[in-house]
Amino acid sequence: YKVAYSTSYSELTYNLGNIEAINIWDTSSKGTLLFTKSLTYMDGNITQIDITDHLQGVTLTKELSYNNGNIISINKVIT
Repeated sequence: YKVAYSTSYSELTYNLGNIEAINIWDTSSKGTLLFTKSLTYMDGNITQIDITDHLQGVTLTKELSYNNGNIISINKVIT
């Protein structure tokens, strides 16, 4: 993970002005997709972040809960 990020190339995808996904490739030639970070929004707040490791076939999901605009908890699940 650490080595992959040091030489990787990131590409952002937007939807309605929000970052929807961040794709992390091995190099700028985009030969191998390493990771994808997908963001889900509700009322302008990020409510879920899915980080998929395409090489290992696992996903880390972080669910964020808010109270009065402040994050009050983050639940993490690996699948």
